[in-house]
Order: sequence, then C-alpha cells, then structure tokens
Amino acid sequence: MKKVESKILIEEIDTDGHSPMKFFCSDDSMYFVKYRSGKSLNKNEINCLVFEMICTKILQQLHIPVPKQALVTILENSYQPQMLIANKKYLRPGITAWGSKEIENADLVKEAEQITHKRIFNKLGNPEDLIRIAIFDLWVDNVDRRSENYNLLTRMENGRLFYYAIDHAFTFGGLHGMNIFNASSMPSSYRKLIVSQYYLSVTRFIHKNRRIEIADQFISLMTQLDIKRIINEVFNEIPTDWAINPVLKDRVIQFLESRDRIITLEQICKQHLQYNQEKIMKSLLSIIYLQTNSASGEKIAAGLLAVSENEVFFHVSEQKLKFASKLSSADVLKHAEISFALISEKVAETNKENKSHDLIKKDSLFTKDYITYLNKYSKGLIQFDMPKTFAGTIDEKIFKTLFEQFIGSWYEKQMIEKKAEPFHSFIKKKLNKPVFKQKADIDYTLKPEKIAGILMPKDITLITKNGNILAAQAIDFSKSEETIIKQAYEYEVTVNSLEELGQKVINKNHQGTYYLLFNQPEQNSPQEKLLHEIQKTKSGIMKMVQAGFLEELETTLESKNYKKFSQFEATLE
Repeated sequence: MKKVESKILIEEIDTDGHSPMKFFCSDDSMYFVKYRSGKSLNKNEINCLVFEMICTKILQQLHIPVPKQALVTILENSYQPQMLIANKKYLRPGITAWGSKEIENADLVKEAEQITHKRIFNKLGNPEDLIRIAIFDLWVDNVDRRSENYNLLTRMENGRLFYYAIDHAFTFGGLHGMNIFNASSMPSSYRKLIVSQYYLSVTRFIHKNRRIEIADQFISLMTQLDIKRIINEVFNEIPTDWAINPVLKDRVIQFLESRDRIITLEQICKQHLQYNQEKIMKSLLSIIYLQTNSASGEKIAAGLLAVSENEVFFHVSEQKLKFASKLSSADVLKHAEISFALISEKVAETNKENKSHDLIKKDSLFTKDYITYLNKYSKGLIQFDMPKTFAGTIDEKIFKTLFEQFIGSWYEKQMIEKKAEPFHSFIKKKLNKPVFKQKADIDYTLKPEKIAGILMPKDITLITKNGNILAAQAIDFSKSEETIIKQAYEYEVTVNSLEELGQKVINKNHQGTYYLLFNQPEQNSPQEKLLHEIQKTKSGIMKMVQAGFLEELETTLESKNYKKFSQFEATLE
C-alpha cells in the first residue's frame, strides 16, 4: 500500500463517525485521514481502519470505483492541535493513520437527489454498480450506508455521473458488532442501501431480469475471490502500533467465506431485486410560494406540499411568513395564514378519509391534475409550483428533510402531551418483589476484571444463578434505532461473555438462559421492524419476552434454589 506523510492539516470534518482530517500530503495530494477518534471509548475502534483497508482492497478486486488509499504518517508541525476536536485525544506526531485520497470535483449523494426521470438516469455512468455496492454491503455487513447517509460520491466524467463507494469503517457490524461478528452472523437488509429510497429510484430504471443477472454475476465473482490471500496481504501491511488482535484476521476470513451467509445473501437479493417498475410509487411535490411584489413578480418559497401513497404532507415556514409580511404588509400575513389554515384542514381531512387507500383516488383533491391546475391559475398571493415526481414513498422524516432542502429550517409549535410511564420505571416496579430481591441481583454491574470479554463495567437488569446462569436485560423499543441497536449488541456481548465464563468455571457444558425484555413499539415503525429483525436473527442467543413474563419468572425463582449472581462472582479470582 502507498505510504505518504502529512504536510498541512486543512480541516477536521465533523461527522457522526470518525471525523476525518483533511491533510495535504507529501505526494501533493489531499487525503481524508482517519485514526482513532475521541468520540468512542471502545479501544477496538482502531479495527475500523483495518475494515477500511480490507473493503477498499476487495472493492478494487471487484472493479467497483473507490478512492485510492494510503497509510499516512503524521509529522510534527503538520497540524495545530487547536484545529482538532474529535481527534485531539489520540492524534500524535509519529503515528500512522489511514487515508482516502480525495476525488476532485466529487459530491456526496443526498436523499433529495433521487432519480425521477429516465433522462436523468441516462446521465449516470455506472448505475449498475449501485446494485453491486448494495450486495457488497450485505456481504460485509456495512451498517453505515443507508438512507440519509449514503457514503457515495458522484463525479462528472465525460458528460456522465459516476458513483464511487466511500467510508467502510463501520463494516463487519460497526463499533457495536465488531466484537461478535462471526460466520453464523447472517446478512440482513435492515437499514441497508438495498432498501433505501435513493437506491430504488435508480434501480427501477434497470429491467428486473438485468438486476437479477447483475446480482448472480457479482455474487459469483465474490465467491471466486481468494479471500485468504487478500486478508493476509492486508494484515501484512497493518502498522504494528495499531496493536490489532491477530484473531481478527481469522474471524474476517471465516465471516466472508461462510457458505451459509452467501446463501442467505442470495435469498435477500432474490427478494429485493425482483420488484416491478410499476410498483415503485411516485410521490408528488409542490413548492408553495408567497408573492411579495405583484408588480415585479417577486416571490419567496414559504411552504411544501407532498402527496405520497398513504398520506398527504403540508408545512409552512413561520419565518418565511413573517419575512413576507415585512416585504409587503401585515394583511399579507393574515391572508396567508387563513389560506394555509384551510389547506391544512383539507390535508387533515384527506388523511383521515384515505389513510389506507391509494395515492391517486377518484375523489381525492390532491391529485397531479389538480396541483397542475393550481400551478396554472393561482397567480395571486399564494402560488403553487408545477408538481414534481419523487421516486418512492415519503414519510414524515423524509418530508422534513425535503422541506429543509427546498424551503428552510423546520419549526413547529410544540404539543404538550401526557407521557406514558418510562419502560425502565415500569420494569423496576415489576422487579420490586421480595423474591427478586432475595434471589437475584437487580440493576447489577458486571465487572470486566471478573468476566473476560466485557471491556468496561456493564449494567444488567437481572442476573441470578441456579447451577447455570439466568439473566435478563430490558431494552426500551420506544428509543431511537441507534440506541436499541447499541444496547442489543452490548447485551449479546454480555451473553457471550457469561457463557464463556460458565463453560470455563461452572461446567464445560454450561448453557445459561438469557432474556431480552422489550416493550411493544409503535405499529409499522422502524423500531417494530428492528424488533422483528432481532427476533429473527438472535433467537438462538436470547429469548425475547415482554414485561408480563416477569410474573412467570417470579414463580420460577420461588420454586427453585436460585441464588444471587454476586455471591458466585465473589468467588471468582
């Protein structure tokens, strides 16, 4: 691999991940440089640089466009520490970091840039590579290329836009999965590129038979790679100061060579690539303008109307309304507010009546023809833009993103609602029983010096022992997806560590019982989809039960000779 030295730090880029540093380097090129950031306490975060090296090398072998990579030695006086925030803790002169060479004149793919017409699709230079990248992500379990964070660049080359795949630090399950991924960890399409709206907006223009052919050929090419050779080459180039555990190499090889994983991947591709073009819903968007000067025709974009398969969305910028009144008169604001209130009422009425119906309904007001009519004849204070198609379904989150893209900041009045009792408070009440207090540890902290495999003190909802270990962890499925995934991964690490302890200290055939306590998430929410995904993929590791199960567990503890886990832990050296 190419080796360069840092010369001048240009900037640190704030992201949710590593916050790469943009360095001008000794080969007179720009590199986006990553090292261990100060955002994570996970000492194995350095593994993410290895994942970058592995994925870049494999993608090059698979003929997928990626930036060139290099190992970057950080020189003294090439940066000012005060320019760093995330990287300030670990970056030091003399360390070796990983760098991705800048692709000049390239732009990040954004959610709002979906491909809406065949003529736009025809301007893409390598649209079929999007299918290949999506399959690759399934194979390596890339948890960081998804809706709103595509980690794809486009660059104009000879009159066409070409895709480049970037940022593969969070493959192999990312920070939360890097310690537990193995050959039996099956691929999943959950929150992956293959189910994103942008991906669908592009691939719908590729015939179904061709999509299947691309997948078959690409998976065949993947299975022909000499994975052992590629991974060995990467590990031979890893800087020694990264102190990578050598076991990681074998885990990666077994993970990528697993035949069972390839079979599951083929099934996922078959499921997601055989859709018909007509099944891709085309939503409608119309920007709503306020005319501020009838003589000059000046106007400002004040609101957005979106019509999707199951719902109509409408929102107006309060800031733009106030600004418009300053440019004309207070009457403008009053007039506009009345008009927008009427539209809001009609939107609410339509959503109530047509919640489960198709987008274009015979008696629906919000049709493409009607919005086109409004565009043609609304030439007064409020004006509707010609409706534009948007490939895919719009939900509330996507609508807010589109609103901020086309109109500006999203502001809305906060509604005061009576909050339900927090899930963990509810669980705590359920566990406030004499039998749990006498025979189990509640909200107990497991100690890393006692239990190998956990890197820091880890809280667990309930843990006890009757020969074999029994544990339960409560996870609140009303929280964000990121929080749920993090807690589920952490619990899986804890379960594996407890099992290793049991087999080592209690009995070589030890088989503990582990429960994940959950609350029912909102129907059809991302959290519900995530719950189903965990139930499907983790059933062999933990049992998914709701809070009512604690009554059954109470009876079990009463009838058997369970003792607190802390008593057993105290005997461990």
